[in-house]
Amino acid sequence: HSFPTRRSSDLRLPYNTPLTHSLCEGESYNFYGQNITTAGTYTHTLQTVNGCDSVLTLVVTLDALPPTAITGNTVICQGETTTLTATGGISYLWDDASTSNSITVSQSGIYTVTATDAQGCSAPASVTVTVNPLPNVTVSGNTTICQGGSTTLTASGADTYSWSTGVNTASTTINMFGIYTVIGTSTDGCSNTAYVTIVV
Repeated sequence: HSFPTRRSSDLRLPYNTPLTHSLCEGESYNFYGQNITTAGTYTHTLQTVNGCDSVLTLVVTLDALPPTAITGNTVICQGETTTLTATGGISYLWDDASTSNSITVSQSGIYTVTATDAQGCSAPASVTVTVNPLPNVTVSGNTTICQGGSTTLTASGADTYSWSTGVNTASTTINMFGIYTVIGTSTDGCSNTAYVTIVV
């Protein structure tokens, strides 16, 4: 800053120079050796050998950080995707350099976004996405039967089962030819399908 000078015959009254500065929460500002982190009014006197030359008055305001948040499913099954949506700002920057407010992901990991508000203050938020594996559903039992006979098919590899025959247990009895399916679901809610062909 450039400040006016005075002649020696001038009154020894200081020139008061008002200044303003905005801080985001967590930031600091160095004002002539004062490390300022809170809102308030601060002064600094510039002196010459003839007396007070100027008083700098700094009014500091403190802006809150944006309430950055991420919504979306954070637990999905293998092969699925989930959309993560950021809120709280007017612009966004994800850790993959995407600047949209939403991203679609299919991999396990930590996803971070930084939101910036209208005052230029920024705050990050993170979520952990977990991708659960599909159950390995298999079927055991005779797949070839004689006419008039039957076979019992038993599914394994999951926690609950649903057969195309309408049975919701691990085992079902078959007495006709055809292709039969069983959907196995794990406790994580992930499902996989097994197929078996019965020959009569």
